[in-house]
Amino acid sequence: MNKKVDYLAFPATVGTPGQYSKMRRQMDSENYRLHLNQMETAKPVIDNKAPKRYVHDQPNTKKLEREQQRLKEVQRENWFLASKIKKITASKGSLDNWNNYQRKSSGYFDRWNQELERISLANQAMLKKMNSIKSDYDHDKLTTDYEVTREYMARLTKYPEDHS
Repeated sequence: MNKKVDYLAFPATVGTPGQYSKMRRQMDSENYRLHLNQMETAKPVIDNKAPKRYVHDQPNTKKLEREQQRLKEVQRENWFLASKIKKITASKGSLDNWNNYQRKSSGYFDRWNQELERISLANQAMLKKMNSIKSDYDHDKLTTDYEVTREYMARLTKYPEDHS
């Protein structure tokens, strides 16, 4: 199929030969040039570009590293548990209830008890010192002074208080 025929300005009609031939050629070539230009500048209708990358969508390397570390730890624990299960299945099935606990030295408890004794002795000494010190304030004297002051105030006021 001829390319130029598809882009004619108007369909060829049976007419007199050479009628409007120059004008028809000019229009046809102009229309063809416009069509080629439109084909070159045409944009695709379907968007097949990669999607936009957002900041929150970026891979978090620290998070991935923590996840890998956690997976390694889980694998290590699984291997440890599998070795225990293997050891149990390989045993004769006897009862394993022995306590192989090694008692730690009692040095810690001895030091702890000594510290408690030292603190209690220090507390007793402070209590004895506090009980032996005589107060600088005489309670009886302060009470009598208060009563005297109340009497002076009662004499000075127009309406004395009733002390009954």
